[in-house]
Amino acid sequence: MRIFFVVSALILLVSCYSFAKQEQPNILLIIADDCTFSDLEIYGGQAKTPHLRKLVSEGMIFSHCYQAAPMCSPTRHCLYTGLYPVKSGAYPNHTKAFPWVKSIAHYLQSSGYTTHLSGKTHIAPKSVFPFQYSGVDNNPDPTVFSKVVQSSAKSGKPFLFIAASNEPHTPWNRGDPSAYPPNSLKLPPVLVDSPKTRDGYSNYLAEITYFDSQVGELLDMLDKSSLRDNTLVIVLSEQGNSLPFAKWTCYDAGLHSGCVNDGRYRYIRNLSPDEVFENIMMKDPIFKEWQKMAKDGNANAKRLVHDYRHRPAEELYDTISDPWNRKNLIADESLSEICDGLRSALDNWMKQQGDEGTATEMKAFERMPRMKKK
Repeated sequence: MRIFFVVSALILLVSCYSFAKQEQPNILLIIADDCTFSDLEIYGGQAKTPHLRKLVSEGMIFSHCYQAAPMCSPTRHCLYTGLYPVKSGAYPNHTKAFPWVKSIAHYLQSSGYTTHLSGKTHIAPKSVFPFQYSGVDNNPDPTVFSKVVQSSAKSGKPFLFIAASNEPHTPWNRGDPSAYPPNSLKLPPVLVDSPKTRDGYSNYLAEITYFDSQVGELLDMLDKSSLRDNTLVIVLSEQGNSLPFAKWTCYDAGLHSGCVNDGRYRYIRNLSPDEVFENIMMKDPIFKEWQKMAKDGNANAKRLVHDYRHRPAEELYDTISDPWNRKNLIADESLSEICDGLRSALDNWMKQQGDEGTATEMKAFERMPRMKKK
């Protein structure tokens, strides 16, 4: 199930449910921030999530959830509008949609819903996203959710409540890291084994468990209300964490989707392969420690630092045998037919979306209000 189909799926569900029972379901959508799905224990990861585990036992779990970008703002614009980022105009980070775009708030309000977004926003302009906004420290306000539930129960008017958490986005300063002793953790193969990496990973896992407690608080309020059995609950993990080879990349750990994927093979096209990749991670103490280890002769650190900062023009990965996308198969002649098919699929998709490649990238600043002002 692709994440950007959630909008149309919810609208269809509301319509079908209305015809079937003459009663519209409430919707509680909870979103984590910068959370690699495979780090959750419900997917075999190390982060303890008892509330999510209970929720899974009562419903279903997405095993192939696709999203359109490995960054917060484009992901959220895509989720709330049902449009790919380039089509809506919201393709760089800290971005805005075109004024003509409609969001789920418009569609559900016209169906009689109240629409609320509590916590992290990272979307613009408000005319495209006419939610009722609330939040505390960039996190959902459970008090507001309680009032929305009570009001809906009394009035009979259905609600959409988006609880947009800021966790486990950096800084990783919430939760109990003592539950995750650094030396006991199993690091993903894309991370250099170093003290700062282990400490950071411990703090990150602790913050996922903190997010799980936020989920539990909201679900507890819902369970105690009369609306429990008429509320659809969805929890999404957004894109991957901010460690290397996850967020800001098109690898599986970044978004478990994007560019082109045929169900097994992932094809990635890099528009400027001659450029050295730069992002905020270059200033992070974890990455700086990697660079020092690489300079001091650590072969694994040298390889990962190089591969993270230097991307070839094309990449192809077998996501089944190589889930961390480390062995580039683009030169494998036995896969040339698959490569050609994925190249063509990407070309057609870009044409349909109005994506002109480098020319579109050069217009990215026009879609970023903060950068334009500076």
